[in-house]
Amino acid sequence: MVEAYGAAAARAVEAGYDFLEIHGAHGYLLTQFLSPLSNKRADEYGGSLENRARMIRRVARAMRASMPEEMPLLVRLSATEYLEGGITVEETAQVASWLKEDGVDMADISTSGNYPAEIRVFAGYQSHFAAQVKHNAQIPVAAVGMINSPRLAEYLVGSEQADVVLVGREALRNASFALEWAREMKENVDYAPGQYARAWNTRR
Repeated sequence: MVEAYGAAAARAVEAGYDFLEIHGAHGYLLTQFLSPLSNKRADEYGGSLENRARMIRRVARAMRASMPEEMPLLVRLSATEYLEGGITVEETAQVASWLKEDGVDMADISTSGNYPAEIRVFAGYQSHFAAQVKHNAQIPVAAVGMINSPRLAEYLVGSEQADVVLVGREALRNASFALEWAREMKENVDYAPGQYARAWNTRR
């Protein structure tokens, strides 16, 4: 599997991607290694946090070795599983710190893991986890999760809770969200598609 991740990174570089991201959140394979709720191994990949993080660290090193030095490598991590005995934000910060040593440039901090849990969802509800990982791990972080307005995004970056805001569902709801946010923030943009440029660049 480690070799497969490295080979995938090499293909992505050849395909022309600008950066790569390891998915270590939301119950995918690497989360299953990280979580004490799912990882019941008794070998060098189970038990202590250091052992549970061994797989994702090996993946990070394999991918970094297949990438140009200047190409950013991100990792998405679940800061908490919202369940007793699951991944904690303190553990996530430690893993992020180790991954920084392994060549990761930024931690994309989300939440939830392998099992259903009750989650109180509101605008920016995961951002405080990103802030804690940023502070504890001394690594640039991205905030995600119900960041549905440009003012909230600006606040999270301006208050140094996050270095970057990543937006997913808002883009699915509204393909023009970036242009609309830019206009609301009074930022001039020049990347509107040609057939729409006149409409976006004038108010008439």
